[in-house]
Amino acid sequence: MSRSQIVLLPPDRPVTGARKVHDIDIDGSTIRCGVVSVSDEPPMPAEDEVVVAVSHFSISYRDRAISLNTTAQLTQRQKVTWWPLGSEFAGTVVRVGDDVDPAFDGMDVMGRNDYIADAPMPQGVSTNTASRRYLVMKSHRVVEIPVSYT
Repeated sequence: MSRSQIVLLPPDRPVTGARKVHDIDIDGSTIRCGVVSVSDEPPMPAEDEVVVAVSHFSISYRDRAISLNTTAQLTQRQKVTWWPLGSEFAGTVVRVGDDVDPAFDGMDVMGRNDYIADAPMPQGVSTNTASRRYLVMKSHRVVEIPVSYT
């Protein structure tokens, strides 16, 4: 069984397996995106990781810049035909590592993208590939979505 995910595509050649290809204009820059099928089987996490089934993601100004750079790299690399995009996401934890609190399993979460200088963990965005069907990441890089969020 497979699911769909949205990905960046090289602008200069057709991509096998991509469907619903669209050229998107973002502030005068054209980014080609498409939909590809991926496995529906969630990957296995390491001991301190969770697997999130992504249900929502967004593309920000930061992702636009990364997308332009990635698109240029896709054009140069013939073996890499597409790449996921996006840094903000929401989804449901579908697997947890052995050292992760089991309460995470089934939890609706979003990425923890904090830039707090004195934070006890690595700073910054938790992923640059939020359009993937599944994200595998350290459990401290996600937070539960508050009930008040809709």
